[in-house]
Amino acid sequence: MDFNSDLEACDKIRPDIFLIDINPDAKSGLDICRKIKAKFGSVPVILMSANPFYKKADYENLADAFLNKPFYSAQLLTTLSRFVK
Repeated sequence: MDFNSDLEACDKIRPDIFLIDINPDAKSGLDICRKIKAKFGSVPVILMSANPFYKKADYENLADAFLNKPFYSAQLLTTLSRFVK
C-alpha cells in the first residue's frame, strides 16, 4: 500500500488521532501531515522525531503536538490524553 491508499482507508475507519514519525526525510512526513490536515482537519496529528534538528517550534502551526524521541511512555500517554477522550 502507499500513503494515498492508506489515506483512503482512513475514510472508512475514521481514526481518532494520527501519530506520524518524521524520519530524516522530514519533507515526506510534513507532506503527509498537510494532507491529513486537509482531509481530516479536526483529527489531531502528533508528530515525532529522533532527529534533534527538528524542534517543536518548527511544527507548532502544522501539528497539534510534537514529541522528541526517545520519549517515555508516560509522555506519549499524556500527549494522547489531551486529544482522545
